[in-house]
Amino acid sequence: AARGAGYEVVREYGGHGIGQAILKKGDFAAGVEWYERALVIQRELGDKPGEARTLHSIGSAHWERGLMDQAAPCFAQALAMARETGNDLLQADCLRRTAYIAHILGAYQDSMGSSLEALDVFRRRGRRDDEAECLHLVAVNAVFLLSLAAGIVCPDGSAADPVAPPRVLVLYSQRRELPINQQWERGIREGIEASLGTPVAIDSEYLDFHRLEKGEERQALLDLVLAKYQPIKPDVVIPVHDGIAGLFVRQNPFPDAAVVFCSILEKTREQIPLSPKMTGVLYRFDARRTVQCARRLFPSTRTAIVISGSGEADLFLLEAIRADLAPEKEIQCEYWTGIPIDSLCDRVSQLPPGHVIVFNSYMRDRGGEIATVPRDVLERIASASSVPVFALYDTLLGAGIVGGCFVPVEEQGRLAGEMAARILRGESPEDIPFSGVGMNRFMFDWTQLRRWGIREEDLPAGSVVLFRQPTVWEEYRAYVTAGVTAVVLQSLLIIGLLVNRRKRRLAERALADQLQFEPVLSDVSSRFVGITSGAVAAEIECALACIVEHLGLDRGALFRLSE
Repeated sequence: AARGAGYEVVREYGGHGIGQAILKKGDFAAGVEWYERALVIQRELGDKPGEARTLHSIGSAHWERGLMDQAAPCFAQALAMARETGNDLLQADCLRRTAYIAHILGAYQDSMGSSLEALDVFRRRGRRDDEAECLHLVAVNAVFLLSLAAGIVCPDGSAADPVAPPRVLVLYSQRRELPINQQWERGIREGIEASLGTPVAIDSEYLDFHRLEKGEERQALLDLVLAKYQPIKPDVVIPVHDGIAGLFVRQNPFPDAAVVFCSILEKTREQIPLSPKMTGVLYRFDARRTVQCARRLFPSTRTAIVISGSGEADLFLLEAIRADLAPEKEIQCEYWTGIPIDSLCDRVSQLPPGHVIVFNSYMRDRGGEIATVPRDVLERIASASSVPVFALYDTLLGAGIVGGCFVPVEEQGRLAGEMAARILRGESPEDIPFSGVGMNRFMFDWTQLRRWGIREEDLPAGSVVLFRQPTVWEEYRAYVTAGVTAVVLQSLLIIGLLVNRRKRRLAERALADQLQFEPVLSDVSSRFVGITSGAVAAEIECALACIVEHLGLDRGALFRLSE
């Protein structure tokens, strides 16, 4: 029996660990299934601490995918068992997550109570970061409760103030940490704020679609976003890139709002049933121009290898790149799709001359393994590659690529923001045409140009070169100029002082000689006072002797000059 119980414990903890591992790989359904298997065994064994942990893990899995209606009961059960078993930290985390869910649903009083209870536990246990997060949630709930009391917002969360600032909702299909999302966000905010000139509320939602490739999971997450913004309807919605824009193909989730698409392909726009409330910014890949530029810079180039992941977003973009490269006849194009990163690095390190690499995007490999960030993958490829690497987005500059004809991500975001501002000022979206396909430009990394021996004169006209390392003179010109000026001024001052000292010494010497000669002259003059004519010759000899001695001469003589 003991042996059987031990086996069950192994099964229990093994199931929980397998569930964690599978969830990290992005397979939500399989991960939750393993958690539930562990939960059954824990209940059979009466392991309430383990059951509480597993319920919390299941709730967290639903939480990360935005399935709050399924996460809430799991956290509630985990909270009850954590109270029963005395696990205060687990209890506090369940309270915190329950508070977030209550806030999203508009139950601000319940959210306040749960967050205060969690705050007390975290404070007692010295968890400063968690304490700060709970304090922030308490403050947010307090603002909403005070707003309700003052009549600034209605109980359902809708604005009661008729002069409330306009709202813009920005939807991203990937997670916030991606550098490309950060550049889009920066551009959109700058475009809106600089063009509008009045306060505007900008909300951003990151739906992380690369982890949710099943349609029903994406729809569930979108439904949560729709529920979240139902009380405060946005005036303008900005779906960023093709992944999120694809949700508008079947129907517009925000029929009452104006829609400004940001950075979508022409083929995506053609699939969307456009309405008079829609406009946006288009982009196109210039893979062919990039390959032709690579051949001009490296005349021996015969093959271009396009590297891509095998995730849904990767393959969608790869299809557009294939279409752009299809007319290319002078360079053979190969496509490496979804190769595991370690194997990929080995292969690119063995490429012979005559090849170049064009990097697309890499969110997943062919085994379903999720990459961290495409830029990190590119850095590994570029550092291992024996041939030059090019890319198609300007956000990838600085990751080891030579350059390319890039889609200017931040500028596209800024253009979309300016369109949104025009709509908020009263302009109709149908009067704002789709634009943006002509924004691409050649950009290059100066350090990689040096690495591969490329002269800037050989680059296409109008190319932008970034990360230029200045020469010693360019970098330290101000310091060198100031130093040389100081040395010259100091030298002039020293020379002036030396000249002045020499003049002073000469004057002092002349004065000293004069002062020394005056007693001699006085003595000589006194000798001729009251003497007889017969003694004059002798006195003259004595006077000459004194003068000769004073002047340090060998002899002295008097001459009479006749007229």
